[in-house]
Amino acid sequence: MPLSESQESRNRMFPNLLYKRGASLVQPHVLLDGRPASEATARRERDLQEGIELLTRDVQLNPERWQALWLIGKAHQAVDDRTNAYEALKGASALAPGEVDVARELCRECLALGHFEEAVSVADHAASLEPDNGGLRSNLALALLLVDDDDRASVEADEGVQLAPTDAVCRTVQQFVADVRSGQQPRQAFLDQV
Repeated sequence: MPLSESQESRNRMFPNLLYKRGASLVQPHVLLDGRPASEATARRERDLQEGIELLTRDVQLNPERWQALWLIGKAHQAVDDRTNAYEALKGASALAPGEVDVARELCRECLALGHFEEAVSVADHAASLEPDNGGLRSNLALALLLVDDDDRASVEADEGVQLAPTDAVCRTVQQFVADVRSGQQPRQAFLDQV
C-alpha cells in the first residue's frame, strides 16, 4: 500500500522509523536464530510485502544499511522468491563482507539458483570468518560437491564433524559427501532442501 505524502515526509525526517517498522513486520515470519518461520497465512504475506516495501524505502534513504538488505533477503526467502532474496543478500554482503550470517544466507541462495562457483567463493569466505564453525565447513563441503571438487569437499565435511561432533547436520553432510563419492547418491540430491 502506498504511503501518503505526510508519511513520506515523516519517513525522510525519521528514517529509522522505516527500518524499525519494516523489521518488526518481517522478523516474526522468517527463520532467525534457529526459530522456524511462521506458517503461511494471508496476514503473513501482507506483513512480509509491507515489510519489504518499508525496508526498500529505508535502503533508498540509507544506502549503507546492510541490515535492511539482509532482512529484505530473509523476507524474500520466506515467500520463496529466490532471485530477489539473492539480489538483496548480495547487496548486504557487498556492504558487510564480515557478517557471517549474510554470507551463510547468500551461499544458500547461490546454491538454490545454481550459482555453484559463487556458492563456493561465498562459503569459503564465510568459513574464513569463523574457522572453528563446523556448520560453515559443511556448507562449503556441499558447495564444493557441486563444482566436482570431491576431494576438498570430503576434507571440509570431515573438518565440519571434527569441529562440531554432536551436530547432526554436519554428520549428515559428511555421510552425503561419502555417498556421492561412492556413487550411492546423485551429486545434486540435497538441493531440494536448500
